[in-house]
Amino acid sequence: MNCCICGLVKNCGPYLQKVLENMEKIGCIFDDYQIMIYYDKSSDNTLDILKKYKQTNSKMIFYVNQKPASPFRTHNIAIGRNFCLNFVKENREKYPFF
Repeated sequence: MNCCICGLVKNCGPYLQKVLENMEKIGCIFDDYQIMIYYDKSSDNTLDILKKYKQTNSKMIFYVNQKPASPFRTHNIAIGRNFCLNFVKENREKYPFF
């Protein structure tokens, strides 16, 4: 059984390490797992944390959104969520659980 754990981040620096640790714990329940993060431009150290974490956990990948952010938070969340859902859809054979 394989699983893909997805998440959206923006300005999450203070909380991100604990969230990533929890994702790892969930991933260990499965035979194999992938952590997929959708990153929106942040004004804190979120991207630095993601880059450092990727060096220690090869099961994590992240996508850096290059498009301008919407002024509406809910719109940005929907775009990130849809990106993650498309990723899962494209990889459903490899990761039947997400």
